[in-house]
Amino acid sequence: MKKNPYILSFSVEGSLENKYKVILKSSTGHTIIVDEPSELGGEGIGPNPIELFLASIAACTAITLKLHADRKRVKIDKIEVKVEGSFDLRGVLRIKGIEPGLEKIKVNLNIVGEDAEAIKELVELTKRTFIVGSTVIRGTPINIEYKIATQNKEN
Repeated sequence: MKKNPYILSFSVEGSLENKYKVILKSSTGHTIIVDEPSELGGEGIGPNPIELFLASIAACTAITLKLHADRKRVKIDKIEVKVEGSFDLRGVLRIKGIEPGLEKIKVNLNIVGEDAEAIKELVELTKRTFIVGSTVIRGTPINIEYKIATQNKEN
């Protein structure tokens, strides 16, 4: 069977190194260090998972907007993006009545270009087609598979 050239796959893999520091390697060869800030018990030597998630949304928004602008030959001189998200820590701790997860995600774009109406259309197209955001909006299921190994300790 011939491979579909339009289907792209990426991955990351890694391990917890100490406390909350995770070192990941991407399928494209990049090393990513993730950690919690010191006020949450980490060493603060890398962005935390929420920041990486928000960074993915920010980068995907800017890249998708630029991709559509290039395809439609709309001149864009600058794209600035800020993504904010907040969550209630009590959700992670399973406090009754508090659900885990981000409560809202806000994307702010600052775009400089020549044709405001064309750029507005590109933003609307981006909102419907950006992969990371679409994945969140659609609610793509996450399948977690695991193996457990135990170590017998002799006394």
